Amino acid sequence: MVLLFWYAVAKIKNDPLILPFPKEVFRRFFLLWQEKSFYKSILSTLGRTFLCFAISLGCAIIFAVIAELWKPFDSLTAPIISLFRSAPTVAVMLILYAFMPAKKMSVIVGFLIGFPVLYSALHTAVSSTDKSLLAMAKAYRVSSVRRITNIYLPLALPALFDASRSTLSLTLKVVIAAEILTLVPTSLGGKIQTAYASFEIEYLLAWTLLTVVLAFALEGIVAGLKRLLVRW
Repeated sequence: MVLLFWYAVAKIKNDPLILPFPKEVFRRFFLLWQEKSFYKSILSTLGRTFLCFAISLGCAIIFAVIAELWKPFDSLTAPIISLFRSAPTVAVMLILYAFMPAKKMSVIVGFLIGFPVLYSALHTAVSSTDKSLLAMAKAYRVSSVRRITNIYLPLALPALFDASRSTLSLTLKVVIAAEILTLVPTSLGGKIQTAYASFEIEYLLAWTLLTVVLAFALEGIVAGLKRLLVRW
């Protein structure tokens, strides 16, 4: 349906400098694989994406554990989490770019986007644990390690995978946006910015299509891991 709409609009415009036909974009998409810096650009962007996702996930787990052990912690951190959520992404990028290198800035921005989502999902899952189950574990003097592995973890993991599925692809998009804004060399964002600057619309759409494919692939990997976990 999308391709038909795209073809119809391209036919009406009839100007490849404004909107090329899908066939030309897909042809250019498959030619991207022949570029020398293709794999390096992908690995560079994915590396930053996984790095800031790992940092976001680690901090979210630590914050969720502290919030469960010390109830006032959630109230104290709520304004900070709300600030992370509400701050305009582009404005944050521009502010951070004035103080740090572009590569580090893209990781920081990805963290600011991913951390609130993961923390909220984990905190909600942990705080909704059956209180009677926890009381029974306390009465039978179940160790903290066994409470985490046998009570909290089974409840938190499904919510964590659901949040990670959307957060990982969102982090990828934010990292690429930061790379575009700061023109990080040898990255997906750098390639898109170069295509835009040279006004190569087919090239621009081909790299954009690649980012969409990667985002779907990351979501698919997380969904597959969740299915394996459920079976296990």
